[in-house]
Amino acid sequence: VFIAPDRVFVSSGYGMGGAVLRMERTETGPSVSEVWFNKEMKNHISTSVYHEGAIYGFDEAIFKCVDAQTGQERWKARGYGKGTLILADGHLIVLGDDGRLAMVEANPDAHVEVASAQVLSDRCWTTPSLAGGRLYLRNMVEIVCLDLPGRH
Repeated sequence: VFIAPDRVFVSSGYGMGGAVLRMERTETGPSVSEVWFNKEMKNHISTSVYHEGAIYGFDEAIFKCVDAQTGQERWKARGYGKGTLILADGHLIVLGDDGRLAMVEANPDAHVEVASAQVLSDRCWTTPSLAGGRLYLRNMVEIVCLDLPGRH
């Protein structure tokens, strides 16, 4: 996950953890240095997203927000399993691995779920896709398209 102007967040599940790395050009060529590393965000199914100083994602089966500068946990929430998420218009669109869809504020201070609905069943490990005001979601056997109200 790119964090402008010169950082990137990388993460892995299976107990590994995540790190923010700083990239720079030096006299001898490109250089990468570790800003922080910890086990607060261990992405397994889904890539995290960055928004206004915070990294949102899944630490295995716990939905979390961590501070991008320090790696410190800001909040955590359960109930989505090993979900997936995208960022859209200041909100997180979260698809739980059980098919529950939720809209969550991209708020680094608190987990605020704005709305939710059970839209699929079975295992959902695919990240939601948003295009032209339509949200595409799928599980292992079916796909759904939701027409979202608002700006198109």
